[in-house]
Amino acid sequence: MMNKGAIVELFKDRRVLVIGDAILDVYLSGISTRLCREAPAPVVSLQRREASGGGAANTVVNLAALGARPSFATVIGADPAGQELREILEGAGADTTPAIIDAGRRTPSKTRISASGSIIARIDEGVSDEVSPHAHDALAAWVRRNASAFDAIILSDYRCGVVECRLVEALREMPARPPLIVDAREPERYRELEADVLKPNYEEVCTLLDLKPLPGSERVAQVMQQADVLLERSGAKAVFATLDADGVVVVERDRHPFYLPTRARPHSRSIGAGDSFVAAMTLALCSGARPADAAAVAQTAAEVVLDKEGTAVCKADELLRALAGGGKYHDSITTLSRQLDELRRQGRRIVFTNGCFDVLHRGHVDFLRQARRLGDFLVVALNSDASIRRVKGPGRPINTLQDRIEVLSGLQCVDALVAFEDDTPIELLRQLRPEIFVKGRAHASQVVPEAELVKALGGEVRLIPSSGASTGQLLSRIRGETSSMLLRDDGYRS
Repeated sequence: MMNKGAIVELFKDRRVLVIGDAILDVYLSGISTRLCREAPAPVVSLQRREASGGGAANTVVNLAALGARPSFATVIGADPAGQELREILEGAGADTTPAIIDAGRRTPSKTRISASGSIIARIDEGVSDEVSPHAHDALAAWVRRNASAFDAIILSDYRCGVVECRLVEALREMPARPPLIVDAREPERYRELEADVLKPNYEEVCTLLDLKPLPGSERVAQVMQQADVLLERSGAKAVFATLDADGVVVVERDRHPFYLPTRARPHSRSIGAGDSFVAAMTLALCSGARPADAAAVAQTAAEVVLDKEGTAVCKADELLRALAGGGKYHDSITTLSRQLDELRRQGRRIVFTNGCFDVLHRGHVDFLRQARRLGDFLVVALNSDASIRRVKGPGRPINTLQDRIEVLSGLQCVDALVAFEDDTPIELLRQLRPEIFVKGRAHASQVVPEAELVKALGGEVRLIPSSGASTGQLLSRIRGETSSMLLRDDGYRS
């Protein structure tokens, strides 16, 4: 079994070709305090416009964010939306030279309008426009000439017209085809391709197998019981069936189905977690990971995206931290705050502490255990590496943030981990509003700078006496013993 962090390290510079539908996702956000005169519709005062790659383009930017070198074979219109989408893709580090420009077609775009945090409308443009025969021919010809040079191919079909028979024929007839991953709204259309991996969601599985959708965790048993039929109907060598909050089922030929649950989280407004899953899964398989390990890495990438909002991506460093944190580490303060609000509604008290926790020792463990006993859920905020260097000097930290997350995640008393870049956790405290803020104390008169804010937010400050152990003492002892060993090795001391 490969170490999952080592798998991610192998993602760098993998060449992956994505073939599919390019969509521009646009988000118009504002506030609304009144209805318009013409109709009972909200008047939105626009505050922000954001655009990102959607559809197969989101798979491309996820691949780039994970360190790969993706190329995008698609059809884009000669319009402002197409130009903006190309700029987004190239800015992310993707190669768009395979993209065919179709002057007679609008680039598909989906514009979501939100008022005070709630989406109230979506405007679709160009989604149903036909791709010209010339563009189809040019795209299929490019694939025939170049696709064999890649480490893997992802076929991402959002039913916007790019993927059709000429392209499928080009893939089917390739003499030395790289591993092919199919992520399609209608997977039955690609049975003849005999894909290496099919990645359907639950709705697509039900359509493929003519199944009646079941609620909740019953879906897991339903998919696992249909494993052989799923392989036969799809024509794929393996199927990674994603089941939203119920995890993923991995089906392979001549093997028992494998089920991987996911960690629970508050409702997410993110879009594109499936694209993040496909990107990470593809890169993991290219890097030699077993399907079970590839599923774990891919699911963690999807969880990172579910902690965000809008059309989001998972970056390599975020994935490494999430894998190291075993589900305890939170990249998104917003999601952690929602989780804490839910815990409060259940009557549970939140305890918060912060520190470097650079070289974990007995004093740290004793302190964290005592802190956890003061409430029901312990959040530990870690200084970033840059923050520690500012506070402790250029020789620190000894252990990187990723290493510190992994070590602290192994402590049962720690419920959640978060990092901060500032020298103090003031902004974190404003957002998380813990009931109890805990610090260690060297003596009773110690001043806690954050105390005034914590009390203003309705919390209390608790000081836990020190056990006497310290990182500074430990490092001095290590350095002293190392120096003695060097002297003995040089023959100056016995």
